[in-house]
Amino acid sequence: MEFIIEIKEQINLINEVLIDLKQSLLLDNQDFILDEMTAERYLKLKYISPNHINFIITITPFGTNIDVDRAMEAYDVGKEYVNNNKTDYKAFFLTLFTSRIKVEYFGSNYTKIYFYDDSGTCIKTLKFVTGLYLKIGCKIKEYSPIYTK
Repeated sequence: MEFIIEIKEQINLINEVLIDLKQSLLLDNQDFILDEMTAERYLKLKYISPNHINFIITITPFGTNIDVDRAMEAYDVGKEYVNNNKTDYKAFFLTLFTSRIKVEYFGSNYTKIYFYDDSGTCIKTLKFVTGLYLKIGCKIKEYSPIYTK
């Protein structure tokens, strides 16, 4: 399938991260499942694994959206952001691919995702709230890194 230039540019940035990690390129990588809705102007890839955090990457001419676990649009950036912040864009993917991840759940309305580096330091958090919630009955899941540096 031949993607338009705006999508190719975003794929190339993710590929740079995968190359640094000595992994297959995004569209050749068997860890990612191509969604049937994918077309020249829309790319949707799923990463599903019982031992790692699940996420969905959606790339359009307008930017990139990533749903992490049950946090919809956990990472959502426009094309202009990608063009002006390529280093930060690639850094997010590096974090997603190489971090140990802990997820806290409070009911169905609160999800907080913690990303830890090799030394156990929390380097990033994402919080997803969809309504009212009580901070009781916390459930925690932990996931190992998808790839190593």
